[in-house]
Amino acid sequence: MVTSEELLLETLEMLGNEDFEAFRWHLQLLGIYSDFTQIPWYKLEEADRMETVTLMVQTYSHHAVELAETVLGKMSMYDLVQKLSDRS
Repeated sequence: MVTSEELLLETLEMLGNEDFEAFRWHLQLLGIYSDFTQIPWYKLEEADRMETVTLMVQTYSHHAVELAETVLGKMSMYDLVQKLSDRS
């Protein structure tokens, strides 16, 4: 069985550098527009994919995959949303 951390990392590794940067930006904004805690930009700005996964799991616990789906949906990356949904 694949863990949430492995699934998130695998998904983020499918993103090109520009898309990964956009993912981090959208992720940081989630806290502003939802009831979830905001991950401060200074923590995400230089975070690589593994650090981003760690921050997501530390901050959002079992909601991390769900929130990744939300961010990817905002980015119109519905193929990755579906892959996450199918595997989680």
